[in-house]
Amino acid sequence: MKTLKQEITNITLKNGLKVHLLSDINTNEHFVNIAVNFGSIDLDVNNTKLPLGTAHFLEHVMFAKKDGDYFEDFNKNGANSNAYTSYNHTLYQFSCIDKIIDNFNLLMDMVTTLTITNKTIKKEYLIIKEELNMYNQIPEEKLKSMQMKQLIKTTNYKYDIGGTTNTIEDINITNLEMAFNKFYKIVNMDLFIYSPMKIDKQLEMINNYFSKKNPPIKYEKFKKLLPLEYEKFNLAKEKKIYDSKCNTIISTINYPIKESLTIQELISLKAYLHMKFSTINNNYNIAVKKKIINNSFNYDVITYKNCYYITFTCYLERNCNSYIKFVKDNISNDTKINDLTLGIKKLQANELRKYNNKKKSFQNLIYEYYLGIDNEEYLNCLFDIKFDSFKSLVLNKVNKQPHISSIFPPINKI
Repeated sequence: MKTLKQEITNITLKNGLKVHLLSDINTNEHFVNIAVNFGSIDLDVNNTKLPLGTAHFLEHVMFAKKDGDYFEDFNKNGANSNAYTSYNHTLYQFSCIDKIIDNFNLLMDMVTTLTITNKTIKKEYLIIKEELNMYNQIPEEKLKSMQMKQLIKTTNYKYDIGGTTNTIEDINITNLEMAFNKFYKIVNMDLFIYSPMKIDKQLEMINNYFSKKNPPIKYEKFKKLLPLEYEKFNLAKEKKIYDSKCNTIISTINYPIKESLTIQELISLKAYLHMKFSTINNNYNIAVKKKIINNSFNYDVITYKNCYYITFTCYLERNCNSYIKFVKDNISNDTKINDLTLGIKKLQANELRKYNNKKKSFQNLIYEYYLGIDNEEYLNCLFDIKFDSFKSLVLNKVNKQPHISSIFPPINKI
């Protein structure tokens, strides 16, 4: 049986565009994504500092055109379109049942041309300002922003993806054009297509688009940005704030990982967490019975290309000290081989659930592609976990002291 990676056709076109194509005769949906390797952490262009939030702002204005906007055009063609900005890329996508060629041409026109005016910028500024203010009213978003600033010391991950209402005031036509001209080059993009069309028809559609461009899009060398060094985290600390919008305590505990992980180590660490903090662990079940934690309790390994950390989150109705003590004690307790086996099996079941249909698998592959994770290697390592990797990994790479961030309701609500 072929793996998903073996079914995907990966080609780099003569103009430098990297395409990743998957054909599935069992679907009637076309799902097209184009990602620009430009995200919120990319703030330097030709020795000029971009305002925080530039990548996100540019994502918004890319939908503008001289005679309307691309959202309207996609809607007229029966397509659902969307976009998002992450730390290290901006992705534009659409899905449709028919008119795939028309919608594909629209998408490519949108990401290869920039049509902005001061009027457009003023309009989007108001929209984005409202969006940022809305996020600032959501306790979970406020907590995430607080914990990143608390954790991150050396890289641009400490800044919110959308910037702030103050920094976006500095965004103008000049720096938007500067960012577009630097990053929105075909050679700096990846195209992902999941479709019932055969691969040769998908390639024909792509080549037809570029052959009709006048002037044609030629290959341009793209000077890669210097890779960020692995994050040097701030010293461990605890921070709490009170928020009138919050009705319950929300607390996160974050353990920085001192250096980058191999895929084998990443999987081992995830299995370790399942073994320590799920229903297969007796300490977890006792903590639930004593109401130290509840069903909202969650954990994960957060992975960016040069910044990894373990995170725990729980919504609590009372003081969070017992919850914090439970996490600290349980992460370092001795472990039995039988418990490790159960943790591995639980991880395997959870991870394989992601791949239960081709579209979900394809979406997951795009996500992992930008984390620098090889999808096939990940699945292979999932069934080849070494017991001896657990203890040394936790002892040597995971910080002993966590960062703790909590948001409390006003004192009279607790």
